[in-house]
This record gives sequence, C-alpha cells and structure tokens, in this order.
Amino acid sequence: MNNFANYAFEANTGFMFFYGMYYLLLRNETDFRKQRIFRLSGLFCSLVFPLIAIPVWVYFLAAFVALSTAGVTLSYQALKAALVNPVKSLQSD
Repeated sequence: MNNFANYAFEANTGFMFFYGMYYLLLRNETDFRKQRIFRLSGLFCSLVFPLIAIPVWVYFLAAFVALSTAGVTLSYQALKAALVNPVKSLQSD
C-alpha cells in the first residue's frame, strides 16, 4: 500500500506541474489541438515518469552540463563584446 501511495503522490505532483505549465503558457491559446496534445502528453508523462528510477548522479551531471554551457556562452559573448572596437560600433549606428 505504501508503494501505491508513493506512486499516487508522484503522479499527482507531475500532473500539477504540467497543469501549472498549461495555465501559464497555453491558457489563452486558441489552437485547441495544441492544447489537447499538451494535456494528453502531460497526463501520460505524469503517469509514466514515477515508474522510471533515475540515479542521483544524473541530476548532478545535467546541472553541471547546463551550468558549464551557460558559463562558456557567457564568457564567449563577454570576450567578443570586449574585443570590438567602439569606434566601429558607433560608426555603424
């Protein structure tokens, strides 16, 4: 019985997440097909995702990759902006 209660809690949490995303993003959308696809895929994912066991290290790896990508992108853009000649950028405006 405890396993079922845990599954029900996780499935409802996932469903609340997808409903919140629907409410924030697609509430005023007039394309009902897009709404239906999002709702059905959210329901499917909220029922299936609690059945999949993901090790903790995967979350840390995903966070590391995301932060590394953001850091490299930010560094590249800052370096590119620092190396631009201000006279040329003012002349083009």
